Amino acid sequence: MRCKDKVVIITGGGSGAGKAYALALAKEGAKVVVAGRRLSRLERTVQEIEADGGEALAVAADVTVREDVDRLVQATVERFGRIDCLVNNAAIYPSGDSGVLNQNEDKWMYVFDVSIDGKYRCAQAVARVMAKQGTGGSIINIGSVATILGFGSGAYTNVEGTILGMTRGMALELSPYKIRVNEVGMGSTHTEAQAELYGGDDAIETTWADLPLSRGGKTDDTVPLVIYFCSDESEYVTGESVTADGGCVYTFWPGGVDNVLAAYRAKPSSI
Repeated sequence: MRCKDKVVIITGGGSGAGKAYALALAKEGAKVVVAGRRLSRLERTVQEIEADGGEALAVAADVTVREDVDRLVQATVERFGRIDCLVNNAAIYPSGDSGVLNQNEDKWMYVFDVSIDGKYRCAQAVARVMAKQGTGGSIINIGSVATILGFGSGAYTNVEGTILGMTRGMALELSPYKIRVNEVGMGSTHTEAQAELYGGDDAIETTWADLPLSRGGKTDDTVPLVIYFCSDESEYVTGESVTADGGCVYTFWPGGVDNVLAAYRAKPSSI
């Protein structure tokens, strides 16, 4: 087991990728704390982990509320005695994000409050515990391909770019305490939120059919990366960003390019 007895907090752990991280880390021997606003979902995640012989705790917490974050950290330490890892997963993709010219400022601020300030609150509270423990730790900030690609969605795209800068800044500042900070980026993934955004799972597949790997993302695609960054295998890795996106970031393949390449390759060699 790659994460045996490590205590891991996962925000947004009641559904989607957060739940997938929780279940997978528990199978790797971690003691998992899932946090989020919907306690019933968190409790279902805990039940699945415990049914498989794992240890888990559900804590209702809103990452926009400092008192909730402090209570989450306190509950974790009271139950398990320490904190080894934070999977900083809680985020929001707002519907009706109208871009720069028509952006509602309140909505802009709320997206940052959840996806940036929320990550900062959690990372700060957890890092304080890790620093006192004196045994290092790992913080994994979950981002997306929008860290590098602009999607024309004002608040969301700006948030994702900020996550990368925050990750690298924290990595440098926390390195004296042997606390590693890295980012895992997701492509467009089959989750409830994404299905609602795109208009269903089939629409996700249609939208991303031209990717080099020819499909939309699955919640499990980033699980191995999260396990790696939680494990001691990544003890010499910090300040990095790794994206599982089917090739979207660097090699997005517009429709029709295959035909152009086929015609080009059929020509006689010029060298």
